[in-house]
Amino acid sequence: MVGEPAIKIESTGITITPDDTLEYDLPAVDIISENNVMRYTTVGAISIRRVGGSYIQDSSAVNQNEIIANEDVPFVEEPVIVYPNPTPDFLNLKFNIPIEKNVEASLFDLNGKLVRELIPSQQMPAGERDVQINVEGLTPGTYLLRFTSGDNINTKRVVIL
Repeated sequence: MVGEPAIKIESTGITITPDDTLEYDLPAVDIISENNVMRYTTVGAISIRRVGGSYIQDSSAVNQNEIIANEDVPFVEEPVIVYPNPTPDFLNLKFNIPIEKNVEASLFDLNGKLVRELIPSQQMPAGERDVQINVEGLTPGTYLLRFTSGDNINTKRVVIL
């Protein structure tokens, strides 16, 4: 019917007229705190209906909040796994980070002198990684690998053949 009221949703340019229903699913928003990642999602509907000579707008929404990563539960990152060890040529570093963090790995001799920066300091998104590093050319011997992920520091003994 011409001249009937309508709702216009400015951000989308969508107009809803009587007897229409708009269902929506807003993009998820992840909020990262020091220990958690919370995912917020909203699903809902807006409709207009005529009741007698009046128009009524109905709307409903469901907000869902879920913890998708929490450093206080068993999903926390495990220490870096270094293999093969000993090795003559390549080291593999396997690690899991539950939320985006700054990550770095360095190799030191037993006197504490930096021998090689294996993974330069960089932000990495959450997830499991398996990084292969060339250690050819290093003098055979025992080294200390320091792996840092956020505030967590892991040190592993590595033997180069």
